[in-house]
Amino acid sequence: MQKKLLKKIVAHSFDGELLKKDFVVEVANMLSRKDLKQYVKALKVVERKKEVIISLALTPTKKQKHVFSDLYTNKRIIYRIDKRLGAGVKIEENDKEFAFNLRQILDGLVQHVVSQ
Repeated sequence: MQKKLLKKIVAHSFDGELLKKDFVVEVANMLSRKDLKQYVKALKVVERKKEVIISLALTPTKKQKHVFSDLYTNKRIIYRIDKRLGAGVKIEENDKEFAFNLRQILDGLVQHVVSQ
């Protein structure tokens, strides 16, 4: 399948933020196995671009949710609880991963004070 055609089909598979299930099933029934694999992979890539996964040690408060929703206005936010983070946050956006924890902040402060 050509990339241009695949991109068009994937674009038509979404209704705003939501996936059109009927359209996806209809397209899947028409595609060969090889093309179907490409289609599913492309759908996953688009989905990944539309969501942000935020891992916290505790359940996020309303204030934290409000801050994250302001940062990522056009994306679906998924919260995960990970006790191993301690006093930190891990944010996964698309293929990028950002990890912030108390130890990193303290080490940065110590290096700053020592260099002064």
